[in-house]
Amino acid sequence: MRLPPDVIQKWETIVDNVDKDHIPIDCVKKIIFKLNGRPTQKTFNIANLRKQGLDEDEIQVVIERAASEYGPDLRTLEFILDVEAVAEILQPETDELLRGIQ
Repeated sequence: MRLPPDVIQKWETIVDNVDKDHIPIDCVKKIIFKLNGRPTQKTFNIANLRKQGLDEDEIQVVIERAASEYGPDLRTLEFILDVEAVAEILQPETDELLRGIQ
């Protein structure tokens, strides 16, 4: 299901205002490892890994392996959400809940 751009924009606003402690990997577009030293960061494009045929479990292994490899040099992780994936997951549920309210 493709959502219209204006709906995606509304979801982007919603997602930006949510505290994100636990993020399902299927809602992540990129993960950026911020490192001490050189290189200063390493980006994993999760969307590209999916396009290459990796499933969610295989992607999880890649990320865990990288986190272990960078270990002491790993300063922080930055997650870039796939807002479209989040919207596609939540929009039908939201529509259903709102339908029940009316």
